[in-house]
This record gives sequence, structure tokens and C-alpha cells, in this order.
Amino acid sequence: MKQIRHEESPGESIRPLEPARRAKLEATVPPLSGAYRRKQRRRYRRWRLKNLISRRLVPARHGSTAAFHSEFAIAIIGVGPRYRAWARTLIHGLRGPGRYAGPVYVITDDPRQFADFDNTSCIRIAPTRHQMVIKTCKTFLHQWLAERYVLYLDADILVGCDIRAWCEQALECLAGHAALFYPDPSSRRMPYHGGLMLIDSDKAGPFFKAWRRCLASGHFRQDQEALLACAESFDLGRPPAYGLSFPAPENVRAGERDCFIHLTSYRYSQLGHDACYAYLCNTLGLRPSQAAERLDLS
Repeated sequence: MKQIRHEESPGESIRPLEPARRAKLEATVPPLSGAYRRKQRRRYRRWRLKNLISRRLVPARHGSTAAFHSEFAIAIIGVGPRYRAWARTLIHGLRGPGRYAGPVYVITDDPRQFADFDNTSCIRIAPTRHQMVIKTCKTFLHQWLAERYVLYLDADILVGCDIRAWCEQALECLAGHAALFYPDPSSRRMPYHGGLMLIDSDKAGPFFKAWRRCLASGHFRQDQEALLACAESFDLGRPPAYGLSFPAPENVRAGERDCFIHLTSYRYSQLGHDACYAYLCNTLGLRPSQAAERLDLS
């Protein structure tokens, strides 16, 4: 199994961007109208009001299973039918090829969809269809989960192999940092990719407050743009040099795997349905029904 490696040294602090590089990146963030910003702020305020009333923990039905670290948990957001289905596929991967038996938390608007998973608890939140509102849930993880160390995974991530060694190395990399982020591999080359992050809840509070303020401001269309606006004020680091990949055509043809495989909608359109379906079934070991559900991007 060949793993994709990232250039940055694991565990090191993320260096501030050079002024020219920052100016170039900020120029790619589209300016939004005042009406859009006001609408986004209203959406967030309405959701927060509903969420303060409705959010509650739905504990796991089954007894806890021993984890490799007593203060470690994985969190996923599954809001809306598509993301709930994807979150279920991700949990199957964590429990199967990922060999992870520790606690999983799903932030969701329908906990019933996850009642059949062992050692999986739900945090029920108010429903919303607005993605930038949903993404603010990431910034509450240090408050909503009891465990100190939380690995957040986007629901469109898949698991390709045993993740336990990666988790142990990532915890070593986290020492002294509030959170760890991989760089974004898109053409914009953002220094932070918000789809996978490991946090230390004891240190992440001020960082999450600043990120949430940017997310709720209405000034940004993407969470990574909001992250760019605030992250350099905090001590953030890099995870292990391997572990996260975005499947390119050559990776798919070669049947390559990694601990975490981020199959975004863009990657799906780039690779095509047939290649993705074969990759999920033949390389990642998903059942045909799981692969078909995972690739339902409508």
C-alpha cells in the first residue's frame, strides 16, 4: 500500500504566510454583498436560537468499547439525508478497515440513523440546510464532547486502512498545539484544510471562538476562507506527513489507499462514476450497496 506524503514536517507549527502569498490568496476570496452578509448572519442567529433549545446528547445504546486512548474520540457531522448517509459509510470504514473501536460522536439532526452502531453517540442539533451554518458545529466540539482529544472528519471522507498508528502519531504531533491541520491541495493551496483536524480541547477554545466569529460574519463562502482569516493568530501544527489523500486518477488506477481518503464532489466529477465505484468496491472494500449510496451526489 503506497501512502501519499505531505511536504510539511509533522508536528511543526504552521509558519505564517509571506505577505505576497497572503495577498494572492486573499484576492481569491470573492467579495460578498452587504445583503448576503446580513442574510448569512440572520441564518446563523436563527439556528443558534433553535439549537440552544433543541441540542442534547443521545448516548450510545451499547456499552463502551476499549479505545487505544481514554481521552480520544472521533467526531463527524451528519446533517441532512446525504451527509447522514455518508457519515454512516464513514463509521463503517472506521470500524472495519480502520480497526478503530473507540468512541464516535455524530452531530446530527436525526440520531435515529445511527442507533445501530456500537459505541456511537449522537449530539442532536437543530436542522438547517445552510452549509456555512452547519460548519460552525466544528467550533463547538471542545464544548460538546467530554474527551480532551477530538479528531474531526468530514462526512465525505473514507477510510482505507488501519488508522490506529496514525492516531498515536498525531497525538504526539499535537503536543503544544491547539489543533493540527493538513494543507489544502486545491489549486488555491490554502495552508489549512478544514475537512480533517485534531484538536486539544483544553487549548482550542480561543481559536474556535475566533473561527466561529469569522464563519458567522457572512464575509466568507467557505470555512477554509474563514480559517485563513484568523488562524495565524494561534499555534496550529501539522499532523503526520502521511494519512490524508485526495484520490487522483493515477491513485485510483493503481489501487492506492491511505488512512483517510477525501472523496469530494469535485474529485468525483474528475474521476467519473465508474472509476469511483470500482475503487470503493475493489480497493476500499465497500459493499456494492454502500458504494452506490456513497456515490449518490444528487
